Amino acid sequence: ANLVFVGIFSFELVVKVLASGVHSYCLDNWNLFDAFIMFVTYFDLAAASIIPKSMSSITSKLRIFRLFRFVRIIRKNKTLNDMWETFVTALPSLWNALVLISLVFFVFGVLAVKLFAKVALNDDLNSHANFQNLGFSLLTLFRFSTGENWNGFMHSVMDQPDGCEVDPEWNKDWCIVPQEVDCVELNGCPNPITVYAYLSVSRKNVPGVWNGPGQLQRCERLCAHE
Repeated sequence: ANLVFVGIFSFELVVKVLASGVHSYCLDNWNLFDAFIMFVTYFDLAAASIIPKSMSSITSKLRIFRLFRFVRIIRKNKTLNDMWETFVTALPSLWNALVLISLVFFVFGVLAVKLFAKVALNDDLNSHANFQNLGFSLLTLFRFSTGENWNGFMHSVMDQPDGCEVDPEWNKDWCIVPQEVDCVELNGCPNPITVYAYLSVSRKNVPGVWNGPGQLQRCERLCAHE
């Protein structure tokens, strides 16, 4: 089936070049896109016959470009073509919005590292989601922006391990990931600012958080470490 499509698209490519000429053909970006996909396909076919099967992973990655053949539908369909042109026209504005969002993420990422880098790992606050460095902080914030378990993580950050230190001094030998060996266990207490933010936001925006006195007493014990 692949060779059939290659033959059809190759015939189309040759006819277009002969009908409009090489110069006129290259003036259309869609034509250049089609030509690029075809040349990658030719390279894929040539590589499949030369490269041994033990290195087949290389050719399998090239086959991904076959999926871009469906992008050609955009040019054929007027509605999709109008939507694509609108998207391209709006790209400069989208770029400005992306820069602003990135700046917001960066500011809150740095703030999270400053406030919560020393909190002991537990439950949802683990080696996959933490604020121990800027990279993981930004990744964790991005995950929360999708709504993925941000409330569970919030409660984990507020948990107070037994014998935790309120503000431990930085130690380069800390176990950043729980699986590490020959290191000092990180056992920092949660920052009281976390509790204040939880109180101010949850009371107004998260109904049912304060169902019962037990949670309020728990937060009062955490605030006592300020």
